[in-house]
Parts: sequence; structure tokens; C-alpha cells
Amino acid sequence: MRSLRLFGGLLLLIFLTGCAVLQPNSLSPSDYPPLAARADKKHKEQGIASWYGEEFHGRKTSSGEVYDMFALTAAHRTLPLGTRVCVTNLGNRRQIIVRINDRGPFVKERIIDLSYRAAKEIAMVGPGTAPVEIISLGNVRTGGEFTIQVGAFEEKAHALALLQRLAEHYKNTYISVYKMSDTTLYRVRVARCKTIREAKVIEKELIQNDYPWAIIVSR
Repeated sequence: MRSLRLFGGLLLLIFLTGCAVLQPNSLSPSDYPPLAARADKKHKEQGIASWYGEEFHGRKTSSGEVYDMFALTAAHRTLPLGTRVCVTNLGNRRQIIVRINDRGPFVKERIIDLSYRAAKEIAMVGPGTAPVEIISLGNVRTGGEFTIQVGAFEEKAHALALLQRLAEHYKNTYISVYKMSDTTLYRVRVARCKTIREAKVIEKELIQNDYPWAIIVSR
């Protein structure tokens, strides 16, 4: 009987140790989908996270929702809108689950833009950026519609000039207009791809042809 108690205590210790990296108010059982939905293909990547806050609070996101800096949401360039991901700050092991409802960040080295609240939960508001790992909760489709953004301008003339240069070498070049409350962005894009793999080929070619800011986004 004593050995059974010791064994039970050991199991409890292992369980508590394994959960030690989770921070209060970060994760709850309801945040996890059923096991069947979590099987098979997951999206997993590591890189730099940033956050956006008051300047965008109340503006419309790419999903059509109004951005709420106090909600647990995030922007990602290619994951389907509505995807839930677990974000781990690799510097302090804090974790948070967010829902993708916007597109971005449009900076080459960054992989996700967190809301102010999400950034605060994993202690990265002060630094502004942090190395993270993101893992999708549930399956993520591999197909879709992807394009490569080469530049974004407030001046339409600059966007048209870049578009003209690109059109000499690439098909399906176009400008996507993004209106905000106080300004309009003219986003110059190339190609309409059905897979990430196809988009990566064009992205690589653009970078090699002196367009270093070329970046894949979901249409």
C-alpha cells in the first residue's frame, strides 16, 4: 500500500512539473479542441513576434472584425482566419492562445503580430518583440490563395511605378487597396497561387531579383 502511495505521489509530481511552464490565466481546458481535431497536420514555426495596440484599436481587421487591443487575437500572413494558435515566448516560456483575425506582420523577420493583451500575457510589451514558437490547435489547410507582396505605399504614384516595373517580368501583378481611417495603403502584389510551395518559388525569385521585401501573404 505504501508503494502505491509513493507511486501515486511520483505521478502527481511529474504532472505538476510538466505544467510548470504554463502561466496563470494563459491556458484553460476549454482552449483545447477535441483530440480528433488536434491530430495530423499542425502548423509550427519559430521566429520573432511583435505586437500592435492603441494606434490600430477600433480599426477594421482583414477578417472584417474591429480590432480590439484587449482581446486575445493576432495577425498572421498565411494562416486561415479563425485559426487558433498557442504562442510560446521562448525567452520566458510563457504561453497564450490567440485567434488569427488579421493579416501581418509585413516585416520580413517577424512571423506574428499579437494584440496588446496577448503580448502582455507573455511579457513582451516592454521589449516590443520576442522570439516565439507558434503551434496551431487543430488542422490547418495547406491550400488556398496566396500572393507575394512586394511593397506598400501611401502614395499611389509610387505603387504604380513599382507595378509597372514588375509587370515587365511577372504575370498577375496588381494593386490591393487597403483603406484605414486616416490613410490608404496601395499594396503591390504579384501572382495568385494555390499553394504555399508555388508562392515560395516566386518569392525566392523576387528576392534574388533585388526585391528583398517580397513576402508571402494569404489573399
